[in-house]
Amino acid sequence: MPSGRRTLIVSILRADRSISGMAMRFVALWAYLARERPHQDVWLFSNESLLDRLLGPTVRPTRVISFEDRGPFYLLRRVWSLAKFLFSLVYLRVDTVHLVAGGADFLAVMPLLRLLRVKVCLTFATAALEVGLEGQALQRVRYALRSAPNVEFLNPVARVPDFPQQRFYSPCSFPYILGLGRSIQAKTPELRRNLVVFSGSLIPGKNPLLALQGFEAFLRAEGDSWPDLELVFVGQGVLREKIEARMLEVNLLAGRSAVRFAPDSRLFELLAEARVFLSLQEPDNYPSQSLMEAMLYENCVIATDVGETRRIVPLAGNELIQPKVEALAQALSRILRGPKSNTENAQFIRLHHSPERFAEYFLQIHQQLV
Repeated sequence: MPSGRRTLIVSILRADRSISGMAMRFVALWAYLARERPHQDVWLFSNESLLDRLLGPTVRPTRVISFEDRGPFYLLRRVWSLAKFLFSLVYLRVDTVHLVAGGADFLAVMPLLRLLRVKVCLTFATAALEVGLEGQALQRVRYALRSAPNVEFLNPVARVPDFPQQRFYSPCSFPYILGLGRSIQAKTPELRRNLVVFSGSLIPGKNPLLALQGFEAFLRAEGDSWPDLELVFVGQGVLREKIEARMLEVNLLAGRSAVRFAPDSRLFELLAEARVFLSLQEPDNYPSQSLMEAMLYENCVIATDVGETRRIVPLAGNELIQPKVEALAQALSRILRGPKSNTENAQFIRLHHSPERFAEYFLQIHQQLV
């Protein structure tokens, strides 16, 4: 039955320049609700580069409000987006707003939102305030947390200072491809290649250099037994040049192209045929979007045993390790001698981290906002 409320999800990300599992997940949440629960009056406010990435360059569906974020004068475009956002609140008579990623910038007009009697919830994704944040970015997040009267945490044990707010803790996450309703076509074990995939931002916290160093250590110890084994990186970031330089050394050692990069557009194709996925970030792998995608495609996982990783990576058929080169090399040795795929990983994600479960939680918290 209709809830009697009109909710606006605001998810903003320069998707032509960066990637954010959280921003994509909430666009996918809207898509799931529009498809499976159309009686719920939920709208989406987003930017064109993000919508193009997820929905494609098509005519925008009903209940979607967007602004063009590409091209020159980006700051002016964001000022225009704020004006369009405020107009939408009044014109649509919105009751509750959910701010995600760049949408948090709209908390700058929180006094006006109170005047309009709009209830506001902010999503915070990481395990702690300082994870991946510093300088002005950290200050902006502190301001957002102080300003938002309701905060929803994707990590169930997030460690954040006690700002005056009502708090909600998500019982799960979900891969955005399920929210978008896309089919998962994983290859059978006999069609799997000896392929190891690392997908994510190439930044220190994600440990891409550890992935390369552990792979190199494995090749030095057992490379002759695995003449077709490959490590493929998918992603961009500040460490790319260092990885490329070290990659040349590893390929010289192997006498072949054992390590390479692949574009984002090939990620799902790679996951469908890969055997192993590396999720090595610190201080936590929960709730990693790329990790859930790899599990959906039945990859065996090697993950750093930190934070809440065990909430999302079952022990059966996977390896949880300390973030050390020798530990990764040994885990590769063990996992490559095991089954070529892990169907239980896909079952685990569909059961415990589904868009259905997250949508139910999302709709419930929007009944409780202050």
